[in-house]
Amino acid sequence: MSDKLGNKEIAVLGLLSERPMHGYDLEHEIRMRDMRYWTEISMSSVYKILKKLEEKGLINCEVKQSTNNVAQKVYSLADLGKVRLNGEISGLFSEFDHHRWDIDLAVSNLNVLTDEQKVTSLNAYIRKLKELLSGYGELQKYLEGENCPVHRMALAVRPQYLYKAEIEWAEAYLEQVTAKQ
Repeated sequence: MSDKLGNKEIAVLGLLSERPMHGYDLEHEIRMRDMRYWTEISMSSVYKILKKLEEKGLINCEVKQSTNNVAQKVYSLADLGKVRLNGEISGLFSEFDHHRWDIDLAVSNLNVLTDEQKVTSLNAYIRKLKELLSGYGELQKYLEGENCPVHRMALAVRPQYLYKAEIEWAEAYLEQVTAKQ
């Protein structure tokens, strides 16, 4: 069993590095930041992650009374958690994880499609990429209006660069495919 933390644990530690939170706060932040799109955090996993991090001594848990006089567990980052989070984040910047893209599987088997299906499929892929690019552009405008910190803004800007490059590739590939027909 590896001692390396997964992206779920790193994400939760990162949120707790900003301020102490209870489970509901964490769920809210995950939803508001669209973190389920770029982490493996599911709806039901937050409390399991919190328990795991507490058992490892990476977070502290304190029971506090809410304004409704209800006992709530409030989680905060422990000193060991700060050290581990720092090391994990530094490590993420120094490693590159080659992603497997479904489009590679489609391209490697393009021969099974008719010429018309090839063009239709590639055009659909390009349209979807442009739609995603536009969505991230809108997200960037919204975040700029909210005066988001630069590290959170990067989550809207970086995908735009990736989608622009993918669109450029897909359009060039479409030209190659149609030229050979």
